[in-house]
Amino acid sequence: MVNVNNENTDDRLKLARKQALKLGNDKSKLEEELVEWLSILEKNHVGMQEALVDNDGYPRADIDVYQVRHARHKIICIRNDLKNIMQEIEKQLHLVHALSKDVSSEITEQEINSNLPIGRVASVTPNSPSDEAGLKINDLILNFGSVNCENFSSMNDIVNVVQHSINQFIKIVISRNNKIIRLHLKPHSWPGRGMLGCVILPLENVER
Repeated sequence: MVNVNNENTDDRLKLARKQALKLGNDKSKLEEELVEWLSILEKNHVGMQEALVDNDGYPRADIDVYQVRHARHKIICIRNDLKNIMQEIEKQLHLVHALSKDVSSEITEQEINSNLPIGRVASVTPNSPSDEAGLKINDLILNFGSVNCENFSSMNDIVNVVQHSINQFIKIVISRNNKIIRLHLKPHSWPGRGMLGCVILPLENVER
């Protein structure tokens, strides 16, 4: 934690702001690492819960058991680290709020997003509604309309938002290359399949 006992208000504000931004960058790096480990599970077509042995008790031959077990361990560790770092971010933002309301709002809305991602964009079809909106492969979905990490339960939540927003813009917040980006996606008919033209994969069992 930042020691602010003997600093004047300006110095205290600078230190708190610097620490909050560093924590935000650390959080983004952890989120990217989380996606990498989750992709290992995707390649093996398993999640966090499936058994790694067959009905006879032998290691499954259709997956890399060691790789999956290691990925699951790393995912659990990273999610715990994310939970802790989000608590530290909250503490620093409270400190910044106490020192300067204007600066704290800027940090909260533009430079640090304390939400965990709810999904990752796995593919985007050219000339689709998602392509028009600016979505790109590996974008992390932080908010999809009214859906965020606080109320997300399954991909059906996103499907419901799309179904109720045909030909209307949906506000989306994504993380891309450690930057928070806000997009507007309008689901509509087009020559391809569906109303979006993208595939979004859930980040399973995100700690709420």
